[in-house]
Amino acid sequence: MSCIVSNSINKTFDINLRSVSSLYPISNMERIKRQIDDIAYDNNDNKKQKVEHQLIIRKPYFENLANETIYEIFQYLDVYHAYEGFFNLNRRFTNLVIHRNLAIQINVTTMSKSNIDDYHNNVIKPKKYRINYMRLSNPFTVDLIFSAPHTICDYIQLETLIFDNIDTKYLVNILKHSNRLILCSTNLYRREDYTFYWDFYPRLHSHRQENNFNSVKHVHISSECPSNYKLSCFPNVNELATEEHFNIPDNSISTTLSYILSLKQLNKLTIKRVNFTFEQIINLIRLTPNLPVLKLDLLSFKGIQQNENFEYVSNTNKINTIEIRESCSLENFLEGVGVGVDVEKP
Repeated sequence: MSCIVSNSINKTFDINLRSVSSLYPISNMERIKRQIDDIAYDNNDNKKQKVEHQLIIRKPYFENLANETIYEIFQYLDVYHAYEGFFNLNRRFTNLVIHRNLAIQINVTTMSKSNIDDYHNNVIKPKKYRINYMRLSNPFTVDLIFSAPHTICDYIQLETLIFDNIDTKYLVNILKHSNRLILCSTNLYRREDYTFYWDFYPRLHSHRQENNFNSVKHVHISSECPSNYKLSCFPNVNELATEEHFNIPDNSISTTLSYILSLKQLNKLTIKRVNFTFEQIINLIRLTPNLPVLKLDLLSFKGIQQNENFEYVSNTNKINTIEIRESCSLENFLEGVGVGVDVEKP
């Protein structure tokens, strides 16, 4: 073993451990090694205990916050996230989640059925009188929360109710009771496009408000419509398209459409895949004096020789563009119409 001593006050030792074995027995060497390992283990254990002790000391910091402070934190969290994070933490936080006095906004989107069951039983159901906003996006949530449609009457502060993927039967049943709500509006639609299905409307008509569909500009009719029912629920529509399944039991197409919307406001009319007679189209155009664009798609014209009526009607309204597709050839149409309009064939 070599030993080097510096001349300074601090002493430095350089020990060549390879020569130690010649001075000490093997058993002594093992004992020294175990002592070194024990010292290292004790040091690491002390560090671990110190860290754990620090965690134990810091853990209660959040729980020591005043209720008012925690409620302020809740305001920055979605109601479900606050429920998921704190409800099962301890009794105090369970009570804080349940007894919060703030208005509650419920937004049920992608969530498993078991989680929704717990959420409904622990939050929605006991606090329904404080809910002012509710959006239900899962098909089974409506069946769960409004299994008895009259329960909507218990949501006395509800201002906004949004349904995604809801079956018509649930909507109709809920609307029957929604007029008892003080703050609930049944203004159901805010988009500009609407596809009209007649099977839905006889049940909804008696529960609608006059301004339900004020935002709608474009209507697509895709079902059979009875000719003796006056609806007039689209006051601001300016584009109409009759889709493949549109049909009227008798010849009163113009009359029936005038019950649904104002034909005088139309600036574009599209007739798709319907076996209209040419006379029916003329009668319809007669009621659209401000129509500039007429689009005819996959029509089989009957009585196209009645061009004099069409010429008269075309000259009395504002049609300047006619689009024709597929089965009606441009030549046949021009031969039958014989009027000076711009005809476009895609």
